[in-house]
Amino acid sequence: MKIAKKIINLSILAALMIIIAVSIVNAANITGQEIIDKAEDNMDYGNYQSQAQMTIHTTGGDKRELKMEIRGEGTEKSIMKYYEPARIEGVTFLFIKDDIWSFFPRTGRVRHLAASTKNQKMMGSSFSYDDFSSEAFEDYSVKLIGNEKMLGEECYKVEGQAKSDEAAYDGFTAWVTEGDFRLLKVNYFKAGEKIKVMTIETFMKVNGKLRPKKITMKDLNEDNQTVFEYIEIETGVNFRPNYFNKRNLERISKSQL
Repeated sequence: MKIAKKIINLSILAALMIIIAVSIVNAANITGQEIIDKAEDNMDYGNYQSQAQMTIHTTGGDKRELKMEIRGEGTEKSIMKYYEPARIEGVTFLFIKDDIWSFFPRTGRVRHLAASTKNQKMMGSSFSYDDFSSEAFEDYSVKLIGNEKMLGEECYKVEGQAKSDEAAYDGFTAWVTEGDFRLLKVNYFKAGEKIKVMTIETFMKVNGKLRPKKITMKDLNEDNQTVFEYIEIETGVNFRPNYFNKRNLERISKSQL
């Protein structure tokens, strides 16, 4: 019996060692693109509706708060409608992959944002329109450049270089946790200079995985920062067919989401 028990224990130990060895090999073979793809998957809240807040800290030390409702279908489609302060109530954006449409009640027109405007400030914040796009990393060739500790966690360090002049930035460096592929920090570069830093330090569990709850973007050139935070979120929402359509923007702007 003792010999049989030892054989069983040795078999279990050998199996565990094989699993660990395979995991190490897989981790060693992972590419930068696979890492950033997995990180983007962790930004997927499924079909959801939420209340969110954007707090803009200006260069002069002032603080402005913008409140919005957001609805999304996976990572590829979302509608963002501002409802506070009153002067921007009803301003609505539609994001479908890398296409962005806007509706401003003041003009009463739906406008498709040109590629050249996507790197402009969104509603005066430190975020650009492109930062909210579901394909924010699609315009870059990505490679793994090392492993490094960031915000107290072991991370993959990846680097992205713009594929064309249409990209919002010339490149970026990102840190993604090794265990569960959470994006923790991104440095953005233009003309060889670091111009923005995005950090995600607060997460919430959604559909069994940790997803970003609070995101801070710092604009180093203008010395300001914006904090975006989900206040509440509901998942498993069913949307009627063709809900995420530019033809709906004016109606959504004037009604409850």
